[in-house]
Parts: sequence; C-alpha cells; structure tokens
Amino acid sequence: MCDYQRLHFDESTGYVIRCNKCKNIQVGFGNTILTLDEMGFINFLEKLKVIAWAFKELPNKQLKQIQIPMPDFGFILLFSQNELLALIHMLDYADAELKYLLMIELFDFSGQV
Repeated sequence: MCDYQRLHFDESTGYVIRCNKCKNIQVGFGNTILTLDEMGFINFLEKLKVIAWAFKELPNKQLKQIQIPMPDFGFILLFSQNELLALIHMLDYADAELKYLLMIELFDFSGQV
C-alpha cells in the first residue's frame, strides 16, 4: 500500500504526491491523473517547458489548442496556454519540493552512530 507525501496541493489547480515506498509520483490536474516514476516526472516537466516555449505567442491563451501526446499511455493531453502554464508552475513547485526531500534523504543520518 502506498504511503503518500504531498509535494504540492492547490484546490483550484491540482496536486502532486509521491509514494515514500515505491517512489512513484502522481500528478492530478483538471480531470487527469498521471502516475510517473521520478525520472518520468522530470522528463515530463522538461517536455512541457519546451512545448510552452514553442506556443508562447498564441493569440488566444484560453483556447484549448496545445496537444501533448502521451505515447506511454496512448492518449493526448489538450491544454490552453494558460492551463499549460499553470501545470508547469505546479510541477515546478513540486519539483523543488522533491529535490529538497531527496537532499534530506541523502543526508539523513538518523539511527546511525
């Protein structure tokens, strides 16, 4: 059974949680939930940043027109520019928290003499 640790939560945007046992990361955004391993999470965030840069000059920031294929899952995510930027912001925050927690785990000497 998973033991979740919150990396980010915003009731209007979504959440990012990490299982302390299996280390998988779950991203909830809109009506979608993705489960990724740590490297998949990092790669997903970087991919989103590249896509956001490519679509930075869209005239209508509310129109859902940015497609992000998910080859591992066989479907496409569809975002407006505003939604994509909100997702990136949420994932950036969670990524910073994850890095902080990994540093703590790296230097956790509790129980050692």
